[in-house]
Amino acid sequence: MKSTRVNIRMKDELYLFFKEISEHRGVSISAMMNIALTQYKDWEGHLSGRGDDMARAMSARENLGNSNISREKHIIRGTQS
Repeated sequence: MKSTRVNIRMKDELYLFFKEISEHRGVSISAMMNIALTQYKDWEGHLSGRGDDMARAMSARENLGNSNISREKHIIRGTQS
């Protein structure tokens, strides 16, 4: 029971964290969470020795030409031009 309460509290805090950032950056919460999850998965692969896979995945995403995803990534990183 205790672990369930801790998990719920952590989810609430994580949601509030993404909500604050998304409001500040002008990006939707779901976009923020998707980008964070994608970056986490990339780094997880990098740390487990799958660096080539990570480089290919990042390159493929950057070459998709989806300006919204690209714009949101720059907004999150604080490098919007």
